Amino acid sequence: VLQTYGTDYSQVGHRNTAEPEQREAQMSAFFGPGGFTLYTFPNQQLFDLAGLTGRVFSSSYTPEPDHPNYAPLQDALRTLFEQHQTNGQVAFEYETQVYFGKR
Repeated sequence: VLQTYGTDYSQVGHRNTAEPEQREAQMSAFFGPGGFTLYTFPNQQLFDLAGLTGRVFSSSYTPEPDHPNYAPLQDALRTLFEQHQTNGQVAFEYETQVYFGKR
Protein backbone atom coordinates (compact mmCIF):
# COMPACT_ATOMS: atom_id res chain seq x y z
CA VAL A 1 0.00 0.00 0.00
CA LEU A 2 2.80 2.43 0.89
CA GLN A 3 4.76 1.51 -2.22
CA THR A 4 1.67 2.20 -4.32
CA TYR A 5 0.38 5.37 -2.64
CA GLY A 6 3.34 6.73 -0.66
CA THR A 7 5.15 9.76 -2.02
CA ASP A 8 8.72 8.47 -1.67
CA TYR A 9 8.45 5.24 0.33
CA SER A 10 10.79 3.31 -1.98
CA GLN A 11 13.63 5.81 -1.40
CA VAL A 12 13.51 5.53 2.41
CA GLY A 13 15.96 3.06 4.00
CA HIS A 14 13.96 0.27 5.66
CA ARG A 15 16.79 -1.86 6.92
CA ASN A 16 18.84 -2.10 10.05
CA THR A 17 21.93 0.07 10.13
CA ALA A 18 24.13 -3.02 9.97
CA GLU A 19 23.93 -6.75 9.43
CA PRO A 20 24.00 -8.83 12.67
CA GLU A 21 27.72 -9.64 12.30
CA GLN A 22 28.59 -5.97 11.71
CA ARG A 23 26.42 -4.89 14.65
CA GLU A 24 28.17 -7.42 16.91
CA ALA A 25 31.57 -6.10 15.83
CA GLN A 26 30.41 -2.52 16.45
CA MET A 27 29.16 -3.41 19.94
CA SER A 28 32.39 -5.28 20.75
CA ALA A 29 34.40 -2.22 19.71
CA PHE A 30 32.12 0.11 21.68
CA PHE A 31 32.06 -1.91 24.92
CA GLY A 32 35.67 -3.09 24.72
CA PRO A 33 37.24 -6.05 26.49
CA GLY A 34 34.42 -6.38 29.05
CA GLY A 35 32.09 -7.41 26.27
CA PHE A 36 28.37 -6.91 26.17
CA THR A 37 25.12 -8.76 26.64
CA LEU A 38 22.28 -8.75 24.16
CA TYR A 39 18.66 -9.20 25.17
CA THR A 40 15.96 -9.56 22.54
CA PHE A 41 12.31 -8.97 23.32
CA PRO A 42 9.23 -9.46 21.16
CA ASN A 43 7.24 -6.28 20.98
CA GLN A 44 4.08 -5.07 19.29
CA GLN A 45 1.89 -2.06 18.79
CA LEU A 46 -1.86 -2.59 18.62
CA PHE A 47 -3.92 -0.21 16.53
CA ASP A 48 -7.59 0.34 15.94
CA LEU A 49 -8.46 1.86 12.55
CA ALA A 50 -8.02 5.44 13.76
CA GLY A 51 -4.67 4.58 15.37
CA LEU A 52 -3.44 2.78 12.26
CA THR A 53 -4.47 5.69 10.05
CA GLY A 54 -2.75 8.16 12.38
CA ARG A 55 0.40 6.02 12.54
CA VAL A 56 0.64 5.64 8.76
CA PHE A 57 -0.08 9.28 7.97
CA SER A 58 2.47 10.47 10.54
CA SER A 59 5.24 9.15 8.27
CA SER A 60 7.11 11.55 6.00
CA TYR A 61 6.55 9.36 2.94
CA THR A 62 2.74 9.54 3.03
CA PRO A 63 0.78 12.03 0.96
CA GLU A 64 -0.63 15.25 2.38
CA PRO A 65 -4.44 15.71 2.34
CA ASP A 66 -4.35 17.73 -0.91
CA HIS A 67 -2.33 15.02 -2.75
CA PRO A 68 -4.22 12.77 -5.22
CA ASN A 69 -2.99 9.61 -3.41
CA TYR A 70 -4.31 10.67 0.01
CA ALA A 71 -7.88 9.34 -0.35
CA PRO A 72 -6.83 6.12 -2.15
CA LEU A 73 -4.31 5.41 0.64
CA GLN A 74 -7.02 5.92 3.26
CA ASP A 75 -9.31 3.53 1.38
CA ALA A 76 -6.56 0.92 0.99
CA LEU A 77 -5.70 1.13 4.71
CA ARG A 78 -9.36 0.64 5.62
CA THR A 79 -9.53 -2.43 3.36
CA LEU A 80 -6.31 -3.90 4.82
CA PHE A 81 -7.54 -3.22 8.34
CA GLU A 82 -10.86 -4.95 7.67
CA GLN A 83 -9.07 -7.97 6.18
CA HIS A 84 -6.55 -8.39 9.01
CA GLN A 85 -8.16 -7.02 12.18
CA THR A 86 -8.91 -9.17 15.19
CA ASN A 87 -11.35 -7.76 17.73
CA GLY A 88 -11.06 -4.34 16.09
CA GLN A 89 -7.25 -4.17 16.16
CA VAL A 90 -4.20 -4.97 14.04
CA ALA A 91 -0.71 -5.57 15.42
CA PHE A 92 2.63 -4.25 14.22
CA GLU A 93 5.12 -6.90 15.32
CA TYR A 94 8.63 -5.79 16.31
CA GLU A 95 11.74 -7.23 17.88
CA THR A 96 13.54 -4.96 20.34
CA GLN A 97 17.24 -5.57 20.89
CA VAL A 98 19.06 -4.15 23.91
CA TYR A 99 22.85 -4.22 24.12
CA PHE A 100 24.45 -3.48 27.46
CA GLY A 101 27.81 -3.76 29.15
CA LYS A 102 30.50 -1.74 30.94
CA ARG A 103 32.69 0.69 29.08
